[in-house]
Amino acid sequence: MNEFNDFNSIVKHYGKKPIKEFDFIKVSYGMTIDSADFIEYRDITLIKKDFIEEFLNKNRLDNEIVSHFYNKLKTNDDVIYMKIKCSAKDEDKAQEYAIQRFKLIDTCFRFLLKNDNSDRLRIGFYNLNHESTSGMYGYNNNTFVSLSEIKSSVSIDKFVNYLFESDLSKRVWDLMEKQYLNDMETRVKEAIICISEATHQNDDGIAYMQCFLALEAILMEQDGFINKSITAQISEYVAFIIGKERNERISFEKEIKDLYTIRSSIAHGKNKKVISQELERIFIIVKIIIAKFLTDKKLMSIRNVKELRAHITDLKFK
Repeated sequence: MNEFNDFNSIVKHYGKKPIKEFDFIKVSYGMTIDSADFIEYRDITLIKKDFIEEFLNKNRLDNEIVSHFYNKLKTNDDVIYMKIKCSAKDEDKAQEYAIQRFKLIDTCFRFLLKNDNSDRLRIGFYNLNHESTSGMYGYNNNTFVSLSEIKSSVSIDKFVNYLFESDLSKRVWDLMEKQYLNDMETRVKEAIICISEATHQNDDGIAYMQCFLALEAILMEQDGFINKSITAQISEYVAFIIGKERNERISFEKEIKDLYTIRSSIAHGKNKKVISQELERIFIIVKIIIAKFLTDKKLMSIRNVKELRAHITDLKFK
């Protein structure tokens, strides 16, 4: 038993513990691999469902561990398996790192691959369905009801380069993994998280609100309730960030104000109409705004909302 007399003795004890490398595997739903047994990018390995047992054996795991993993992971759904590595001094810390890493990967995949909250395609690790069937089974006297966690899937092969090698994806991964962020980077990261969560939101009204939370995270200059001046400010910023000439900017400014009217109605529980077209549109606009801040040289150089305001002012009066 270790005796700790002071803080330094604790640091000395745990400082001697060696760093160990751990592998973690998780099922990723809604995706398949067609052209390869496994794909490696960065520190992520994507493994074809039918290859998982062979992959585990090739990694020289104990046969008992392979059998346990295979029985635990096998499923009839369209899935791939995702493996990551984590370095830590103990299992608890490694598990903590793995959870953080899988959540980050989930956010990036959703942001890059989904442009709406349709439940026709749900990809990733978390919150996949309209009404979860996890742990639910159906049967009658002579029939077993098979319940699937997913409705459809996408072959990941054609998107691999886009997911990891495109200019946008590289910026997304770098931002999400970056430890120290300036104000504008923090805002863009929060927007990516908001829009990614919206892609798995089954309630269109809530998804609509999350899209505007993403937009406000980047562009809103003050905290608090949305009022006419804030609506005008954000509408103007969107118009000048996306629009290239006068008429296009006027059109964007009006469109955002109209979309904001629906946002306010939803927030006050008054909007009961179908908003599918408006929801699709705000998804696209927010993703364009985020992409602009990640790839446009001028916007990438902006460190805070004060500098953004100065940039918009320059565009207005140049």
